[in-house]
Amino acid sequence: MKRSLHIVFFILILLTVSPFCSFAQKLTATASSTTMATNNSIQVTYSLSGGKSESFQQPSFNGFSIIGFTTSTGGSGMTIYYNGKKVDAGGGNESWMFTVVPAKTGKITIDPAKVKVKGQWISSNTLTIDVSKAAAGTTNTKQPTTQQTQASGDVSSNDLFVKAYADKSSVMLGEQITVTYKIYTRIPITQYAIQKLPSFTGFWSNDLMKGVEKAKQYNETVNGQKYLVAEIRKVALFPQKSGKLTVDPLELDCVAEIQVKSKAANPFSGFFNDPFFNDPFFQNQFSFGYQQVKKSLKSNGLSINVTDLPSKDKPDDFSGFVGSLSMDSKLDRNIVKANEPINLTITLSGKGNLSLLDKLNVEFPPDFEVYDPQITENISTATGEISGSKTFNYLILPRTPGDFKIKPITLTYFDKNKKTYVTLTSGEISVKVGKGDGSAASITSSASKEDIKYIGSDIKFINIKTTEVFPNGSYFFASFAYFALLLLPVVLFIAFIILMRRRIKLHSNTALLKHKRATKIALKRLKQANIFMKAADKNNFYIELSRALWGYISDKFSIPLANLSLDSAHDTLTDKHVSEAIRNKFIEILNNCEFARFAPAEANVTMESIYNDAVAIISQTEQELK
Repeated sequence: MKRSLHIVFFILILLTVSPFCSFAQKLTATASSTTMATNNSIQVTYSLSGGKSESFQQPSFNGFSIIGFTTSTGGSGMTIYYNGKKVDAGGGNESWMFTVVPAKTGKITIDPAKVKVKGQWISSNTLTIDVSKAAAGTTNTKQPTTQQTQASGDVSSNDLFVKAYADKSSVMLGEQITVTYKIYTRIPITQYAIQKLPSFTGFWSNDLMKGVEKAKQYNETVNGQKYLVAEIRKVALFPQKSGKLTVDPLELDCVAEIQVKSKAANPFSGFFNDPFFNDPFFQNQFSFGYQQVKKSLKSNGLSINVTDLPSKDKPDDFSGFVGSLSMDSKLDRNIVKANEPINLTITLSGKGNLSLLDKLNVEFPPDFEVYDPQITENISTATGEISGSKTFNYLILPRTPGDFKIKPITLTYFDKNKKTYVTLTSGEISVKVGKGDGSAASITSSASKEDIKYIGSDIKFINIKTTEVFPNGSYFFASFAYFALLLLPVVLFIAFIILMRRRIKLHSNTALLKHKRATKIALKRLKQANIFMKAADKNNFYIELSRALWGYISDKFSIPLANLSLDSAHDTLTDKHVSEAIRNKFIEILNNCEFARFAPAEANVTMESIYNDAVAIISQTEQELK
């Protein structure tokens, strides 16, 4: 009887309080500590009470770097049943927990977060964290105490891995190999970023997924386990030397989302001193959420055996092309007049590395003036095998009349299907050139000088009046102006030589050229990012912004993009004596940019802030390096 009265009393409390709480939605920001050292981390929690969120917008966390993120739902929100009937359902609590580390010292203010409830945005309070410099030898020992997490957050190598496949393990020199990199996962992945691309030493490479915005996904069973597979990179490789060649592993970072179960505190044990509220019904309430875990992955390497092409019957004019090929030649006109242009078009079509065919051996008559060909490519990678066509267009000007012949055009390649050398030959091309119009000018005369004309263009009558160039008593010879004009061509010639040497030196040094143009290229990419920002195109905005920042470091310090990471970028800036504040800010912006790219859709209101920070940090870094 007493227990029943307790239950009825508890239900009455819920029925009395819940109508008021439902209208008092509140988003509260708390920190596990408001003071910390630079080598510590804190947990910042945003808790929503009295409602259910439709969307959450995190703060910018300027001055901090996010190293962990967890969401949680449940806790005090519970459904009560009495005599088999549902009595009340609590509104529940939602929490968003960020684990952050400071990027600088001093008092740092964390801006409010926002959450949308029933179509209305609610803002949290701000937080001020006092960050001091860490003492030598100290480490962070604080652990969250509000909840007991019952999931370790580890990602098994059987749940998530990346693997490289080659369609062939043994090929001939110049033959295509297709290498595909696949992610296998049994857990949700929120984002991935390639940290290190293979160098493909000894190969000519072509990205087969260029312009592909979404990775191909499908299911695959491996060792009895079903995986979701995504093809994240596919490359066509053409070996340029024989022997045993190695394809290095691909390295990438993934952020996986795993479900965690947390034991929540008893919401009534502090209000009533009664054994009823210590019932296991209240003690064993759990909240469920998702935790984002970063996992570094590395694919397997590949070994490719490359054999030489047959040396027997190998022609001297072998082009180096391996595959299948056809040739078509066409002259737009065979009968022309002298000095009239004609066009010779040669089209090569087939499968293989058409980009290697950059020059044709065409013998023109010596009376033809021939300009460098205009080359166009139409390459397709849709089938996974490089195919298409390459067109050479020659502009020809016959200068003298007569009958001429363009000798047959030949091209030798190795047919991988027939396993033999094949020579393509065009037919002989005949051109008949007639006498051109206006090759000579005629002159007529009359009695008057003013009437003299030159057929084709008028000649004005020459003024025969005497004009004094210098006043009497003055002489140009041996004057200052005489010597100045005498030396002027020499000075201009020396200046021209100096400028040309500097220009040649600059263009021959690719690293120096990229160094000088790094800021200009970065600003150009930032301008493009600004266009995406105004169009609210979040994905392309953050892609272009990342290219601007990473490209600036790569070009400025001559570091290949494949070798860049947050750590290497920080070390490079340190070596160049960039101040600590700017170094940390640069890394922070890169971090925020990558995180914001995969944040909820409403986070695009922070694009302007990140954009302004990126423009400012490039300008500040440039000033530091001067």
